[in-house]
Amino acid sequence: MKSKRRRRLESEIGTFIKQYKRKSQFGVEPNDRSYDRELEKTIKNMSPEELDEMIRGEEADGNYRLYINSEQYYFSTFEEAVKAAEKYINNKPELRIEVLCETEGADFWAYEYTGNKWVPS
Repeated sequence: MKSKRRRRLESEIGTFIKQYKRKSQFGVEPNDRSYDRELEKTIKNMSPEELDEMIRGEEADGNYRLYINSEQYYFSTFEEAVKAAEKYINNKPELRIEVLCETEGADFWAYEYTGNKWVPS
C-alpha cells in the first residue's frame, strides 16, 4: 500500500505534468501557468526510475496490479494477486490483473464469473 506522502507526491506530479504540457491560451499571456519551484527541486532529486514509477502510478515492488472495480493493489506475484482477489469474488466486482513486468503471455487477465476462472484479456 502506498504511503500518504507518496500518494500526495504522485498527485502533485500529475498536476504539474498536466499544467506543463498544456498549450498556452491563444491571445493570453504565454507564461500563464503557475510554477512550483519546490516540486521542481523534488523532481530533479529523484532517480529517473522513481520518477517513471510516479508518473505511471506503479510501485517498485509490485509487478502485478490487481484492479477491483476502480481500486488498485500491487503484488509481487500473480498468485498473490489471485489470492487477494478471491476475497472479493462473492461480491462479483470487476476483477482484472495487469502484468507490469516483461512476459511471454498476456498482459491483462480478467476473472470470468461464468467459467469461474482467470482468462487472458
